[in-house]
Amino acid sequence: MTLQELLDMAIQHQLIKDQRIQPMWTAVTQYAAMLGVDPAACLPPVYDLAAHQLTALVHTQAPADWNRHTRSTFSNYLQWLLRLGREQGWLEARDTHLKS
Repeated sequence: MTLQELLDMAIQHQLIKDQRIQPMWTAVTQYAAMLGVDPAACLPPVYDLAAHQLTALVHTQAPADWNRHTRSTFSNYLQWLLRLGREQGWLEARDTHLKS
């Protein structure tokens, strides 16, 4: 499932409030740009990052005029969408077991 398909599925299943669709679409588009890909071609191995990886990417790739609040909101939108995708079974669950 591409990043665009993930967002489209969430919208289709009415899991995103109407007033949040445009900000979420903007976040997905900007995230794909940070990753250097088109949302319609961006596959999970590229976009399904762990929270700390996503935060680090946003910190290094966000436009210079974004303040801490903007970066945090952006990251939260994306983390929510990725978590939703796993909860709905659209994305595979990450292995959360620690190696001993």
